[in-house]
Order: sequence, then structure tokens, then C-alpha cells
Amino acid sequence: MNEMEMLEKARLWTERMARGFDPVTEEAAGEADCINKVEVSRCLFYVCGVLDKVIAAGGAVTAGRGVKPKKRPFEITQEALNGFAFSKAPITISEIAKRINDLVDTENMAGLKYSSLTAFLMRHGYLEETVRADGGRSKTPTERGRAIGIATEERSGMRGIYQVTVYGREAQQFILDNLDGAVEINNNKA
Repeated sequence: MNEMEMLEKARLWTERMARGFDPVTEEAAGEADCINKVEVSRCLFYVCGVLDKVIAAGGAVTAGRGVKPKKRPFEITQEALNGFAFSKAPITISEIAKRINDLVDTENMAGLKYSSLTAFLMRHGYLEETVRADGGRSKTPTERGRAIGIATEERSGMRGIYQVTVYGREAQQFILDNLDGAVEINNNKA
């Protein structure tokens, strides 16, 4: 008997006891039997609920947070991708990832991480890591990246002026056309 079968058997037997029956023989328990006490019966029904969640999660339980179902790897159909909201103005890679994730059910499936998109672009020579004047590192477009519409913009924030890498309409389309490579990276990280 495997672990899931054991969980299902434990759930079945717990429910039988909660209803006032011997779990093995399925005969009614005597009135004086402890499983017929209201407090015990309520507790057993509660345990049934917990076991239902554990079974639904494929047996996965996380410490301190209750039951957390394991999410499926990211996937998206071409039909769903056809709903991508292209931006005429250049947008960040995190915005592209957000717009893609908005097209799928990320409650039951792992989301697409923007870092997977960036990793794909770096592997194929569209981005490179550069060292900024302040010593920090940035992902900036290569000549090849600029050719498909990846650029940098200067922006101003609370900490002063900074550079941000943005993706024009053509770069957004390139990412969607080559999404399989980024999805493979994304799902191998999990």
C-alpha cells in the first residue's frame, strides 16, 4: 500500500469513527464508546477535513502553514498567448512576465518568473550583465538585443537617476515567439 492509499484509508476510517462506527467492522459503536462523545466526534470530523486537504495536495504538507498544494509547472497555450496585451510604449521585463501570468491560472500553476525571461535573453546574446558606476550590476541590451527593440531608459526615483532596460513592441513579440525557451528555464528552476 503506497502513501496516498494509506492517507485515503486513514481518512475513511477517521470518518467512520466520527459517525460512530467501528472503522474495521463498520458496526455501530456502543453508546458508552468514546467515539460517540460529541467532542471526540467533532475532532474526528476536523481530522477528516485536514486529511482531505493533504490528499488533494498529493500528500504535500508544509510546516507552519498548513497544507500547500504543489503547483503544476508553468504552461500556456498559443490561444491564451493571443490575448497578450502588447504595449506601444516600451515596458520592463517584469511587466511582460506579469502580462503573461495574467493569461493563466497561477493559483494552481507556478508563474512565469521575469528572471527566466532574462536568463533566456542572456543565454542567446540579447542581454549582457554590466557593472554600473555605483558598483551594482545590470542586465543591458547587446547590439543583437537593440536590433530587436530592447533599450535602456534613464529614470528618476527616490535614490536619484538610474537606468532601466525596457522592451519595445518588437521585443515583446520576440519574447512571445520564443517563450518555450524561457518556460523551460522557468520549470527547471522549480
